[in-house]
Amino acid sequence: MRHSLRTEEANQRKAWPRDAFPSGNLEFFAAARKQLPRKHSFLGAIGLVGGSSLVSSTLENAQAVLRWDHRPSHWSHCFLLSKEAEKIENTRLWECSLEPDSLGDLRPERNAVVVRKLDAYADAQRFPNVGLISFQLTSKDVEALLERAREPNVDRLRFPLWDLAGRWISYVWGGGAVANPLSEGLRMPAAGYVEMAYEAAGIDLTPGASERNSSPEHLWQTAKWWTAPFEDLGKPLFLQFCIREDVPQVSRAVKPRLER
Repeated sequence: MRHSLRTEEANQRKAWPRDAFPSGNLEFFAAARKQLPRKHSFLGAIGLVGGSSLVSSTLENAQAVLRWDHRPSHWSHCFLLSKEAEKIENTRLWECSLEPDSLGDLRPERNAVVVRKLDAYADAQRFPNVGLISFQLTSKDVEALLERAREPNVDRLRFPLWDLAGRWISYVWGGGAVANPLSEGLRMPAAGYVEMAYEAAGIDLTPGASERNSSPEHLWQTAKWWTAPFEDLGKPLFLQFCIREDVPQVSRAVKPRLER
């Protein structure tokens, strides 16, 4: 990741205190939707989460190679909000997740993209860090990026999400036996998917990337340090986040012995 020439973080953001949402992450997303600046779209916005599972922790630690301080990322996953609903928990999202409801949901014909609802990320214990990146978009921009996202095979040569998911699953389950894909220049599939969608709206989500190894950490750094290109484009971004854990905490291991 290249170094930004900015000396101060972007001010187009809102940092919510860690105790702001006692009822969980749905409360965050509802509040974030209400706090969107004028003309910023919740539909098509990018959700960020940092989880506490072993898979999430492994992904957060993998992204340390992208950071100047070599610390784990706050974020393990990102997704695209694809349909609004009156009840925030019913908001539909599209994603390429390494922790779907069932691994059987990952299908090669959909390039490993799955459909879920925002309720999947409601639990603040499982996902202590949560964020939202929104852009000032026209209705045509939103339609273009969602139409691109509807066709996950549209650019499979550049975004082979199914193959990337296989590499990353091998890494997170391999216990160190497999090299970090980011060090080999390979994208995290979740980030690659939203990056592919936003290209249709003329937006490069990772202007600071020195390789094609995009990740949630790239999106985080973009929203903090690389906002000028979007302002010049007339599509400024706005970042909202609530970080409850500065350092990823892994959920406790279960007892290995099975109960009868």
